[in-house]
Amino acid sequence: MRAVTHALGWAFAGLGISPTEALACLACIGWGKDGPVWSSGFIWSTLFLMGTPFILAGLLGGWLYHLHRRAEKSRRGAEMAPRLVLNQKESGQ
Repeated sequence: MRAVTHALGWAFAGLGISPTEALACLACIGWGKDGPVWSSGFIWSTLFLMGTPFILAGLLGGWLYHLHRRAEKSRRGAEMAPRLVLNQKESGQ
């Protein structure tokens, strides 16, 4: 059993260092002879993944800005609203 394991190990090691042509990695497949091939799905997915953190940060920042403006507007509106305090004499009762 040990001899078979060693033989398979040497066979796989031999395949790993054989001088055959290997396929390129995914980053290299998206490039043609004249530059990037924009129809490649790999390039588009990379662009979307790189843009996702900026989109999420923009959404979170916009939401916080909206909450701040809404709180400021309600606070300012409360200060400007007339305060009517009616007692029995003023209400006509």
